[in-house]
Amino acid sequence: MPDAILGLDIGNRSIKAVAVTGGMKGYTLSACADVKLEPGTGLEEGLKLLSEKISLNDTTCIASFPPDRISFRNLKMPFKDRRKISQTVGFELEPMLPFAVDTIVTDCLTANHSEETRVLSASVAEKALSHFLNSLAAFNLDPDVVDVGDVSTAVQYARQEAVALNALFIDMGSDITSLVLMNNSEVLLVRALHFGGLTITQALAGEKDISSEKAEALKCGAEAENLREIIEPVVASFCRQVENTLHAFRFQVMTETTVDKVFLSGGGALCPGLP
Repeated sequence: MPDAILGLDIGNRSIKAVAVTGGMKGYTLSACADVKLEPGTGLEEGLKLLSEKISLNDTTCIASFPPDRISFRNLKMPFKDRRKISQTVGFELEPMLPFAVDTIVTDCLTANHSEETRVLSASVAEKALSHFLNSLAAFNLDPDVVDVGDVSTAVQYARQEAVALNALFIDMGSDITSLVLMNNSEVLLVRALHFGGLTITQALAGEKDISSEKAEALKCGAEAENLREIIEPVVASFCRQVENTLHAFRFQVMTETTVDKVFLSGGGALCPGLP
């Protein structure tokens, strides 16, 4: 068990950090912090601001990569051997991706169903991943794990459930919302949608003809409930995106997928008007 672990949730608009320390009875929370990233602010600049709030030294690091910068694909393989799947997935992805497979880094999750294996692949440009890791290295951070957005949250929750979990996890950030679909406690689908708290702010600003700053204050203020007639159509449009994403997955990949529970998280989830 590592003495200390630093978890970094790195998004386009913010960096959130949680530090835990290990002991005889497990881990305890020791610190947490977050910083907002203004447009044009780089990752290194954001980490510098974060280092002024929380220690980044002498710790095991686990970091998440923004899901909207990752290409996800669902595949089927006629075999179950993990090594064979890893060797084959690049060839399967080649005709499906708009860039050469030798310029990307790919990993995958597998789920066994009947005689075939369902594969969820995640591919990121090698240059983008290198820049991400180099920015962390500037602060002596060498992550043991680089994960994808909200996937680790969904997997950890599923492990704590006594029964198999069929659920959709929706993590709503400022400008990106990630979807993680689980069936029988296995991750089958990950998607990033361009919707978040800023989408609602922009709708309020346009409808009220006010600045984004004033719209944000309205959204977060005591009178937010009175803005439902503006907010609800925006949210309804997002819900249709989610429904269309699930419908396409069922049609193309797995018709028997069910969603028994929906988990909503992220700062954007606090907005009024959400179902």
